[in-house]
Amino acid sequence: MSSLESLVAEIAGRDSVAAVLKFCEKNSQVRIFPTYVHAPTEYGDFKVIERNVENLGRTLQQKHGIRLEKLLVLENPLLWRAINGRYISLLIKEFGFYSPCLGCHLYMHILRAPLAITLQSRKIISGERESHDGELKLNQTAKALDAYSEVLKSAGIELLLPIRRTVENSEIESAVGEDWKDSEKQMQCVLSGNYREVTPSEESLEKYLRQFLIPAGKELLSAVLAEEDNYLDIVHEVLSRQDRT
Repeated sequence: MSSLESLVAEIAGRDSVAAVLKFCEKNSQVRIFPTYVHAPTEYGDFKVIERNVENLGRTLQQKHGIRLEKLLVLENPLLWRAINGRYISLLIKEFGFYSPCLGCHLYMHILRAPLAITLQSRKIISGERESHDGELKLNQTAKALDAYSEVLKSAGIELLLPIRRTVENSEIESAVGEDWKDSEKQMQCVLSGNYREVTPSEESLEKYLRQFLIPAGKELLSAVLAEEDNYLDIVHEVLSRQDRT
């Protein structure tokens, strides 16, 4: 077992499962540690996540002889609040828009970081992808994915995105089973689709990522790894820098 590389895997909906399956097609000498990160805005029957893990475990064992470890559930409402909740008015004032989705996805990646470091591989498998049959999601644009990767890289962690370039939903359905349709068998979010009517300009999004999400993310990641919880102070300080420039 010691010769096997241990990796953290994101588990949520079908994209995350497809990402693990695609990664394991070319990497069979691994142990996969499935993780679910709970956001405060989510609701639904958590048993669907547990069944996703069970089904993935059976598939990995049958196809590749890979053992799926026990599901680990993570959450940190204080961290989520610092990134997405407490300073909404300041974010809108400074960047001209607000959406929790960008910060929420970074929140999920940050919470997996301590386990990735503990396992020593410092790698996280994620189901993020840039296009969903041509539909663009604000939190999964190329710039957003690059931003998440940059934050994790600051702690020496690699964000693996096996399906990043997968455009067609049919490819995902083929990998996980055609009876699994988009947005099924996963938790739901009360804020889903919040940015669809009014999306930020490229300039506003770039400013938000470069001047807020990336610097705040790096400092918040450091705090999480140091087991500190001064998240609000960190975010306030990053936002205060905007007033001084």
